[in-house]
Amino acid sequence: MATKIQIPLTDYFRLTHPRNVCLITADENIITLAWTTPISLNPPLFGISVGFTRTSYKLIKEAGDFGVNVPTMDMIDKVLYCGRHSGKKINKFEKTGLTPIPATKIKAKLIKECIANFECELIDAQKYGDHGFFVGKVVAAGCEEGKYLFDQKRLQIEELDLIYHIGGDFFCSNKNKVVSPKE
Repeated sequence: MATKIQIPLTDYFRLTHPRNVCLITADENIITLAWTTPISLNPPLFGISVGFTRTSYKLIKEAGDFGVNVPTMDMIDKVLYCGRHSGKKINKFEKTGLTPIPATKIKAKLIKECIANFECELIDAQKYGDHGFFVGKVVAAGCEEGKYLFDQKRLQIEELDLIYHIGGDFFCSNKNKVVSPKE
C-alpha cells in the first residue's frame, strides 16, 4: 500500500475532481459551476453550490428557478468567461455570443449551444459556510438529438467532448485532453 500524504484542508474538494462542468442559468445570467450533484431520482432533485458573493446566488433566490446546461470543450473559452466575470453589470449571453432559448417550464433561459439542458424549480436553499446550496426539482430535461443512448440511459460520451474541472485553471475532457486556457 502506498504512503498517504496530507493535503491542505483548503484543497480537500480537489480529491473528488475532475467534476463535470455545467453552465447554470438564472434569470438571464450564466455562472460556471462544477459543484453540482444529483440528489434524488424520485422525485428528481438536483443540487448546486453557489458562493454568497455571486450575482447568481441572489438571482436564483429571487427567481425561484435555474437551468442546468451541459457544455462541450469547443465552448471552453465561453465557459471560462462566464466563470470569471460577474453578471452584475454585463450580459454574459451578449458577451459570449451564447444563444438564450426559452425553457419549457421555468423563467430562466437555457443555452442553445449546450448538448443537454434541464430545468429546476427551486424547492430549498440553505447556507453552508461560504456557499449557499440550492435544491431544484427537475421539471424538464432535454438533450441534442442523437447524443443520448436511451437503451443504456447515458450520454454518448464517445462522440462528445465534455468539460471536467480538475482544479484552478485546469480542465480536461473525457477524450483525455488537459487544458489550461488563458483568457
